[in-house]
Amino acid sequence: MGLAILIPVYNQIFYTKQCIKNLKKALVHYHTIIDTRMNSEIIVIDDGSTDGTSEWLAENHHDVTVLKGDGNLFWSAAINMGIEHMLKASEHSHILFWNKDLYIESDYFVTLHRILQTTNDRTILTSKMYRKNTPDLIFSFGGTYNPKTDKKVNIGTGKKDGPKFEKITKVDWCGGMAVIMPVAMFGEIGLCDAKSFPQYDGDTDLFLRAKDAGYDLHVYPDLKAWNLHENTGKKDVYSFKNYLWYLNDIRSFKNLRISFRFLKKHSIGFFPYFFFVVRYVKFSLKYFTKTLLSYTK
Repeated sequence: MGLAILIPVYNQIFYTKQCIKNLKKALVHYHTIIDTRMNSEIIVIDDGSTDGTSEWLAENHHDVTVLKGDGNLFWSAAINMGIEHMLKASEHSHILFWNKDLYIESDYFVTLHRILQTTNDRTILTSKMYRKNTPDLIFSFGGTYNPKTDKKVNIGTGKKDGPKFEKITKVDWCGGMAVIMPVAMFGEIGLCDAKSFPQYDGDTDLFLRAKDAGYDLHVYPDLKAWNLHENTGKKDVYSFKNYLWYLNDIRSFKNLRISFRFLKKHSIGFFPYFFFVVRYVKFSLKYFTKTLLSYTK
């Protein structure tokens, strides 16, 4: 059994340093506890960082594989580069999607090893996610998708952790971090759709395709990870310029064209198109109101 850990990065070397340190600490702990060991490889996909990320990794972590992009990969193509490298150069059984701004306790891989002994080769495992700055609140417990309304729900976000989030739970999708997949899955369903979903929705699309192919995605509460939430996404400064950014930028989760592609690919019937229009009208009205209020302050 082997595990390839894929970490797409772009600048922010501070987070990469902390991430590698944290991962290696957990892997060392794993190797001291488990007799039958899981081989592991850390693969960093550096998409054109200008802050010395690749150079620092080469100087300080010779055992970390570094792949380089030109700054235009974004999440999906970066992940695909890592998967393609792994498929050509390694014989790992599982792939772990990771983020440079994640933190785990030292027993994470010990727990993962134990869980993998109980699952079949058509199971995808994802972690219970917390916010690093509010560690008692759920960041994500997977998500649901309703193709009749094109509605995605991120389960548990902002809710206090408790018994409701202590059961292994089957979900439709999850974020592309701290999630473990069998390598064989990619030979069956293909890689991330980097053309249609270069950043946001690349992970959701992948897991919905896996579900359609008969893979089950489960949240395992014993697998815990903390996301440095304030390092995710774009900060809200309300302006008409930023409104256009939300609708058009590849890095925006509100990108109009990308959201419409997802709607066409995964929804069923006419009604999702109606709900799609309503959601964007509501978003626009809310954003314009907040923008106008910000100008009066």
